[in-house]
Amino acid sequence: MNEHNYNNKKGARDGPNQIRVLQLITPMTLGGAERVVLSIQEWIGARNGVEGQTDHLTIPQWEGVNFVSSLGIFIHIESHNNAFLREVKDRGYPYVIFPMRFAFDLANLIQLIKYLKTNQIQLLHTHGYRSDIVGIICARMARIPVVSTLHGWTSTNWRVKGYEKIQLWSLPFFTAIIAVSREIKEYVVNKIKINSNKIIVIQNAVDLPERLESRALAEGRDRIRHQFGCAPDALVIGYVGRLSPEKNLADLLKAVSLLIPRLPKLFCWIVGEGPNRLTLEEQARNLGISHRVCFLGFQKEVSHIYTALDVLAISSLTEGTPLALLEAMSFGVPVVSTRVGGIGAILEHGVDGLLVKPGNVVALANSMERVLTNPELAKMLGESAREKVRKNFSLSQWIQKIRSVYWSCLKD
Repeated sequence: MNEHNYNNKKGARDGPNQIRVLQLITPMTLGGAERVVLSIQEWIGARNGVEGQTDHLTIPQWEGVNFVSSLGIFIHIESHNNAFLREVKDRGYPYVIFPMRFAFDLANLIQLIKYLKTNQIQLLHTHGYRSDIVGIICARMARIPVVSTLHGWTSTNWRVKGYEKIQLWSLPFFTAIIAVSREIKEYVVNKIKINSNKIIVIQNAVDLPERLESRALAEGRDRIRHQFGCAPDALVIGYVGRLSPEKNLADLLKAVSLLIPRLPKLFCWIVGEGPNRLTLEEQARNLGISHRVCFLGFQKEVSHIYTALDVLAISSLTEGTPLALLEAMSFGVPVVSTRVGGIGAILEHGVDGLLVKPGNVVALANSMERVLTNPELAKMLGESAREKVRKNFSLSQWIQKIRSVYWSCLKD
């Protein structure tokens, strides 16, 4: 067990009202859930919400309490190149590694219980089915409150489906549950007997980037396009996220294959890694579009990608509140997405995005073509989307809601 203590790392605070929190996660890559964890780690200790924000929020009853967070990370002993862990180290966050020999290593129970007690952790916050299952047992043994954030389910194979069922059965024993969309809350309430008041919906949030001058924006856009082999006047569809079955990227590639004959300057950028990458690359070759589809792999910094896109495409079969959606909106990138999960509660069709039914490849292609061939529509959708993020999905409001959940668990 690799331990890094609280006092020598970024985010540590001293004081009599210090509350020690451990976030627990089994990272697959540096995806949406992992980036949510990093945002909580970055901002949970900030006084009055996110520093630098100007939102006028009511001073809460727990004002003056310092939440000091560290990260508990389950990593398989053979996984030496974990992108999430690299990011944690680069940012200098306090963390502890619980090494796994196999999927559910019982030794982790003993390690985690000991860590919670030895380091006087006062609240555990879990993310993902493995962390939920192990975390609820250990938190109960350590007699501390425990919060779970439900980011959504993948059900990629029979084993994961089994673990996710166990996760669902464990949820009634949590002190509080955060669902990243109303649809996730409704799913849990319908699946298991649980008090709906225990589940709080807190949609994800992002930092709103500053607007760039048109000249600087154009220069940056051209530079990124040149880096990835596209001309300044190319039409670029982008996807940002994990390459896994529930993202249904096969439909996106089919839609792109329909558009290329109509839009000769079209390119598609697939940003991210995942178990489906080789299958998707083969599909692109079989469709005859591999020269127009660029698999950019994992990109540590995605903000420059958004500045070079004409449209962000989401073809998922299931979602929570995808960070890539909010990020694209914050940069004013128009979005075409399937209406799944919490996406329909964020995007208003025809106002700040275009929505299609999942599995409808023709509708997906036609909607992307509408945006790509109508600059006025693209500008309107992008500006409306950016304004919606500014009003409803700011980090300051988000972190205050999470702090409020923490406090409610501690004061009971």
